Amino acid sequence: MMETKKVEANTRLYKYQTAILGSNCPRQIWIKARQIGFSFAMAYRGFIESLRHPNHVTLVMSVTQRQASETLDRARSFALATMTPL
Repeated sequence: MMETKKVEANTRLYKYQTAILGSNCPRQIWIKARQIGFSFAMAYRGFIESLRHPNHVTLVMSVTQRQASETLDRARSFALATMTPL
């Protein structure tokens, strides 16, 4: 069983996802398999970077527009989950 780390309520990350989030590298290249939760981790990282740096730009590239849209939807869900009503 792979080691996981709790990030927020109801969310657990695998060790490699923690490495993605913990990296300070401005550019990363990953060789990976499919369906490993990489898009989830990258969406979360983009969201965190947008909080740390308000003018931060995250480029989302995928094979298809649908896949890129799904990643942006994940990032949007992180933002909506952390917002407090006025």
